[in-house]
Parts: sequence; structure tokens; C-alpha cells
Amino acid sequence: MKHKYLIIASIALIIGLSSLTYYVMGQLKQQATPNKQTSEQLNTIKDFDKLVDAYLKLGKELSGYDAASSSYPIESSYAFKPTNETYRVRVGLGQIGGYVKKDKTDKNLQDIVSKTTKLFTDKGFKQTSLTEPSGKNSQLFDSSNVLCKLVVVDYLKDAASYSAVFCSNKDEKGLLATEAKEVANLLAKCGDKDKLVLSDTTVQRLLVSEGDKSLTKLTFVYNGKLPSTAYFATAAGKTEYLGSVYHGSSDSETPIELPSGITKAAADTATYGDFLKRQFKL
Repeated sequence: MKHKYLIIASIALIIGLSSLTYYVMGQLKQQATPNKQTSEQLNTIKDFDKLVDAYLKLGKELSGYDAASSSYPIESSYAFKPTNETYRVRVGLGQIGGYVKKDKTDKNLQDIVSKTTKLFTDKGFKQTSLTEPSGKNSQLFDSSNVLCKLVVVDYLKDAASYSAVFCSNKDEKGLLATEAKEVANLLAKCGDKDKLVLSDTTVQRLLVSEGDKSLTKLTFVYNGKLPSTAYFATAAGKTEYLGSVYHGSSDSETPIELPSGITKAAADTATYGDFLKRQFKL
């Protein structure tokens, strides 16, 4: 009997901000020493932890702000194109700090934004304006070994405005490289990869886990549409491809027929228990 269900709601990959902050800071402090002859050319950022310390002190120089704790509902993502790939990968960056307006009616963040921008550009970061998700008028600060994003949210009517900075190192241990590998490994399991990956598609990995079991969803966004979604299940360290849904020109996920691989895996209670049944409401 065929079932039609609303595909599970997206569960953000972005790890809890507090733990992710510690991870990011730990990784950023372990940057390899660059070749002295090329350090200027590569625009390598040294002593990044000192820059973070300086950023965390900016609020003391200004009035009207509270520090945004790791539990504050701020999150940011960044889409990048891995080397030799046609698609982009969206990954959650780790928060290093942020500031919230004490007065919810005050939407002017120019002072903290200006100080943050100067701090990073003086350190040698290349600045680029962004209009993609996670705030308006956001800025990207890039170098050869560290990437940071300044998020500005000043348009919410009944919430305090805030700005925050999210970062990742860019070596093989950083969030960017790690996520690119995770996505590539999953795509390698897809027999219909050519149908899923269009030129300049943006891929995002979304994960829900319970014990040694997990369900991973790869969403593929192209030209503002959600053309396809791929599903993977993992149990006891083994991952299998469950199938894909092709949404065509639909702007949102609508009730659709589940791939046979999902219903088959969900019925395998010896491997997955009732984990998949609950995720897909079967």
C-alpha cells in the first residue's frame, strides 16, 4: 500500500552554538605556520585568538549592548564551492561572539558593525558584502586560513537587534573541508547523482540522530527552488542510501510518495528499531 506523507521537517545541521564555539576556537588556534616567503601573498591571519579577544571586548567600549550568549537564538550558514565540484555546500559556521541591543526598539547597529569591520580588515581580512540568508547587510571576512561572517539582524519587529560573528578555519580539519567531505561521501552512494546535482546547485546536509542511528537528508536547491532531496540512514556505523524525491519546480516540500528504499528500511526493525518509522510517521 502506497503512503503519502510530508517529508520530515528540516533539522538544522548547525551544532549547538556553545559546543561548536569551543570546537571552532580550538581548531582556529591550531593553524599551521605558513611559509615565510608566501605569508604576505596568502594573507594568512596569525594570532586569531587575540583578534577574538579584541572582538569580545568591543561591547565594553559601547553603551546599549549585551553580549549574545551561546544560547541566544543566532545561527549562520555559508555556501561555498568545493574544489573541482560543480555544486556548492552550505555549512553552519561556529559563533565566536555577538552583541544584542538592550533596547528592543533601537535597530541601529552601525557602531558595533563599524568597529567589527575595522577590527577584521585591520587584521588583514578581505571584506565582501553578502545578502544571503542569516541577516541583511552581512559581511564576509576572508583570508587564506580563516573565514568569518558578520551577521546583522535589525529587521525583527518584536525582538532585539543583534550582530554576531561566525568563523571556521579553512584547513582540512575545519568546518568547510569536513562538511565538503561528508557531502561528497554521501553523494558517492547515490546511483542517481547526475539527477540530483545540477550545475551550481547548493547542497545542505541535515541530520537527526538517536543513539547509534541517524537519518541524513541532503537538500538540493537550484535557482531558488528545491528540485530534489536525498535520504540516508545509518545504524551501527553503516550508512545506506534510501532514495531521493524529485520536487521539480515546487517551492516547498509537499505531501509526496516516499521512495521504496525508505519504507523498506523502516520495516527493517532489526536494524533500525522504530527509529525510521517515527521519523517518517509510518
